[in-house]
Amino acid sequence: LQDEFKKIKGEKEILLTEVQHRIQNDLQIIHSMINFQSYYLEDKKSQELFKEIKDHTQSIPTIHEKLYQYSDLLNIDFGDFIKSLISDLERQYTDKPFKVDVDVKGIQLNINTAIPCGLMVNELVANSIKRSILSENYEDGTYESSEEKMDKIVVKITDEGDFYLMTIYDNARVFPEHFDSKNSSTLSMWFVNKLATQLGGTVDRKQDDGTLFKITFKE
Repeated sequence: LQDEFKKIKGEKEILLTEVQHRIQNDLQIIHSMINFQSYYLEDKKSQELFKEIKDHTQSIPTIHEKLYQYSDLLNIDFGDFIKSLISDLERQYTDKPFKVDVDVKGIQLNINTAIPCGLMVNELVANSIKRSILSENYEDGTYESSEEKMDKIVVKITDEGDFYLMTIYDNARVFPEHFDSKNSSTLSMWFVNKLATQLGGTVDRKQDDGTLFKITFKE
């Protein structure tokens, strides 16, 4: 029985590795197609849109790769995974004035739930960082990078019994011309809403003193 178990486990690992490689290869083809098409674009707005699409295709294989490293794909420590994801984003913007607090304790998710949740966190935290950068630039170079002035981003997930509640908040300055709370037609918001719908969830966004997202979802 032990030999049979090892055989099944080995076959499972090979299958997961093959699936992961196929996903990466397919996304790399899409990524190359986007690069090829954007090369011929002269309109700046279209170029920015293609860049945003390219960023999405880059984040998907990264999240898949991180999650498939866990030995138990039915009980992934999502707090540990989110901290790893946030660390990657922080390394990309080491010179920017923001701080991310992660409050995700005791949340165990299966792989089918963790992938879309990870994509939503990655998307919304990246948007928070962009707002932080806009706030810095808005001050025309006079931004003070003190603890009081530092933009704060908070990621929290709680188990509410029948559903999970994810809240993502940042206190960066709100720019209606860049982030219209009534506009859900942007690629970013379409992406987040689509992922939440896959998990039978809802997305609520409020922008007043900063930006707050409340997302419900189920496994």
